[in-house]
Amino acid sequence: MLVLNGMHIPMHVLQFAMDTAKKNGYGIEALFLHEEQSQDLGYPFPNDLALTAETVTSETLAEEQQKLLADNIQFIEHECSIANVPCSIQQRVTLRELVQISASADLLLVDTKATFQNFELNDLFTDAECPVCSVAETAAQLKHIVFAFDGSEGSQYAIRKFAALFPNLPEADVHLVSVDTDNGKHTEFINDWLTPQYSSLSMHLLSGNEKDALIDFLRQYPDDALVVMGAFGRSALSRLFHPSLATAVLINTRLSLFLAHE
Repeated sequence: MLVLNGMHIPMHVLQFAMDTAKKNGYGIEALFLHEEQSQDLGYPFPNDLALTAETVTSETLAEEQQKLLADNIQFIEHECSIANVPCSIQQRVTLRELVQISASADLLLVDTKATFQNFELNDLFTDAECPVCSVAETAAQLKHIVFAFDGSEGSQYAIRKFAALFPNLPEADVHLVSVDTDNGKHTEFINDWLTPQYSSLSMHLLSGNEKDALIDFLRQYPDDALVVMGAFGRSALSRLFHPSLATAVLINTRLSLFLAHE
């Protein structure tokens, strides 16, 4: 499911969605969000109205927005048709409805720099009933995958979900990074499950402040990397990768982020 605000289509997210769909036989459902409460669509600069050739009203602005939405829908349908990717559209979806719909979705895709009037990405990260992937502008091709691992069931779940949703990454450079975590306690997961999945897997044990250590580590990677993290503020078992750390990754890096919680 591709989450959009209706007025702007982030081409890098659409391209990422189509590439992922083509590689894995997925379909795309584009969801255009709609504010739950009616907003004042009046012209924001009333002192300039005398300079305009036409009268600007809430009705004319609504008409312009509806035309733009129709054009965007037609564009997505056209691009998916060319790419031979099944596509469907839902309009006027509220955030509340999106959370409900997410229970039947495999994955939500959203622009890392998405701007929505009444909510932020954190709302989707905490409330969505399926994994959420925020896609950066440079992530059309995933060449570096970083698994943020704290040994919890939540981080293991996120890694398994990512591997299931993105099975065709044979050329990706894959890293497992932990901060002051004894990975020797998790040899069954790492050696018996993770290593056979990713032959290029390398492991990194960091020390020091959790947030600073992870951010410094991630800054060495190019912008086409994606970070996989577990529980986002839901599980008390998630000692390391908590909401503030995920937010810090978004703020302090230009990387994409995949989040999943049970």
